[in-house]
Amino acid sequence: PDNKVWVRDLAIAHIEAGEMVAIREDRGRRVAHTSIAEKLIRQMKASGDASLALQRLEAATHLSIVRFLPGTVGAGAQWDRAILGLERTSEDAKGGIHGRSMLAKGLIQRGRYRSRIGSTAEARSDWERAIDLLGTMAGTSRDPNIIVPWVSAHLLLGARERVEPDIAWLADIGYREPDFMALLGHNRTSIPDIAAGTSTGENPRRH
Repeated sequence: PDNKVWVRDLAIAHIEAGEMVAIREDRGRRVAHTSIAEKLIRQMKASGDASLALQRLEAATHLSIVRFLPGTVGAGAQWDRAILGLERTSEDAKGGIHGRSMLAKGLIQRGRYRSRIGSTAEARSDWERAIDLLGTMAGTSRDPNIIVPWVSAHLLLGARERVEPDIAWLADIGYREPDFMALLGHNRTSIPDIAAGTSTGENPRRH
């Protein structure tokens, strides 16, 4: 269809569907969904769509793809490419809060990748940068898109005590995204285990 908004929404739906099946470790369906999203994005770019929304969608697609790559040669470069795309959209004056939130989430994910391959200093740098990006907003925000990456970065850095009120607020609103809940439950172990999700730590008690 010629309706750009409809096509863009369809691409978003495929990205989200790909992430959902990835949680269930269904690699074939994840690849199928992300491939369709990439194709739709190429079609929109070919039609002359140079909007910030499309640039942001393309960056999000790259991030979704690289998150589930096996630890192969070149994965680091693909992570850097994904982050560069997010940086471009976040720097746009119209990018606003959403652009900064997306970049922070991307930095957290790249930090976890870096931690898994033993680049601890670089991982910490990504998580600290995510905190810096969100710092001016997190104090007053009640948007999970801001609070979740804010809390996640602190947990990965071993600074849970700084975000206990935010954790309590997320619990109060019923936030239960699986990846975040796993991170929350593992946050008292070593940074590599936290990043990889291999800790055996118990979930903290909620009040």
